[in-house]
Amino acid sequence: MITEIVTIYEGPDRCKRCLGWKRIANDEEGLPWKYWAELPSPENLAVVAGIIVPVECPHCMGSGIEPKEQVDDVREQLAAYAHTARSGWMEYLFKQGTTNPDGSFTIRPGSVERWARQMRTTYWSLPEEERKSDLAEADQILAIVRKQ
Repeated sequence: MITEIVTIYEGPDRCKRCLGWKRIANDEEGLPWKYWAELPSPENLAVVAGIIVPVECPHCMGSGIEPKEQVDDVREQLAAYAHTARSGWMEYLFKQGTTNPDGSFTIRPGSVERWARQMRTTYWSLPEEERKSDLAEADQILAIVRKQ
């Protein structure tokens, strides 16, 4: 069975589009990733071949939680996005290191060096490849602002 490593949200208010999986498939229907991830071989050939891949659910912005009624306050929408982005980063970060027996966390030296360099570098001085994730974040913010 093919599954992407994400924490599945199973609360009563889980997203109706992704069913709490935070991802949908890049297929024509945008099916919840759950359906593709649970396919047995050989039915999962499109997943194994990388033709069908998981993408962030646009309905819940990858949180797995059904959005509350339309919020008119842009500040609240931006705060919700900031929380989702920060939570996503922390989920990624904790997959990049090791939790120690005493509860502390160790990050691989290569990751520390790269992130420290990026932290000390202005956006304009980043290589074009590293700017892409910042541009994707800006696009998410612009999508919220443009809805107003």
